[in-house]
Order: sequence, then structure tokens, then C-alpha cells
Amino acid sequence: MATVIGQHKIRIKLNKITSKDLPKAYSSAMTAITLMVKGESQKRTPVDTGYLKSSAYSNIIGVNKLGVKGIVGYIAKYAIYVHEHTWKKHVVGEAKFLENAVKIVSKKVNDIFAHYIKHAGLK
Repeated sequence: MATVIGQHKIRIKLNKITSKDLPKAYSSAMTAITLMVKGESQKRTPVDTGYLKSSAYSNIIGVNKLGVKGIVGYIAKYAIYVHEHTWKKHVVGEAKFLENAVKIVSKKVNDIFAHYIKHAGLK
């Protein structure tokens, strides 16, 4: 089980947040996270015509008081092939562009959620 530093303080804050504030905080945090992943992956996306890079999207799904889910992806039909062909060298960008972006942003997820929870319900 992963332990979040300052987890006790976050739980105290969570107990003070109303049930209507928490989903909004979760949604705001996940929106920030998905946009960060999308942006970081676009920086790393191989570019030939630019269509793949421009086909990136992010959405928030399943927001409730228990949590939130976000999705980041590419609609270009060939995105999976470019992503998975690790042996191919690209003049611009890299294979595993989305996976590498997730790895980079995942190091900041706890801080992002903590920030939005800390400010939830504050007027």
C-alpha cells in the first residue's frame, strides 16, 4: 500500500469538506492532471503531418464523492502503432509518448489532488 506524506492532514481536511465540495475538488484536480498528461504527451508525440499530435483528447468521467476517472488518448487510427513501434527512430518525438507522459505527471498527482482538496469549499 502506498503512503501519502501528510495523509493524516488530508483526511482531517476531507472530514471538513461537504459532500458537494469533494466531487468538485476531485473533478478540478483530474481536469488539471489529464490536461497535463495531454500536454506532456503532445510535446513527445512524433510529428510527420501533425495530425497525430492534434488528435489528442482528454475527458473526465465518473465523478462522484468516492472519486473521479480521467482519460487521455489519441483519435488518429494509427496512434497505437506509432506509440508501440519502439524500434522506429523519429526525427521529432518518441515512441511511448503517452506512456512516458503519464510516468512524468504521475509523480505530481498527490500534490495536485492535495492542492484542490485543500482549497475545496473555501470561498
